[in-house]
Amino acid sequence: MKNEKSVVLRGYQFSVCNRIARVALHEKGIPYETEEIDPFAADIPKDYLKRHPFRRVPVLSHGEFDVYETPAILRYIDAAFEGPDLMPVEAEALTRVAQVVSIVDSCGYRPMVR
Repeated sequence: MKNEKSVVLRGYQFSVCNRIARVALHEKGIPYETEEIDPFAADIPKDYLKRHPFRRVPVLSHGEFDVYETPAILRYIDAAFEGPDLMPVEAEALTRVAQVVSIVDSCGYRPMVR
């Protein structure tokens, strides 16, 4: 691993977004710890709300750096750590990946997850 700071993924076990971040960490071979955060709970820890002001999951913490929003987490994982590339670098392939992700986010998430 290029950067030896601790990695913690804070999320909810039933969250699709949390699962996506876990898959990315696994694909890169990054050891990490988890912290269970239920975004639907009335008593979300105050220290978590400092990491994610919108009460959602997941949050990736790498040392003192926190990042939320799944696409941003994935970009960070891909850029900050050694291991196989998670995204293609060729323009057409990269664009197709972005297109499919956008379609699933816009049209597929609700019927597949809810």
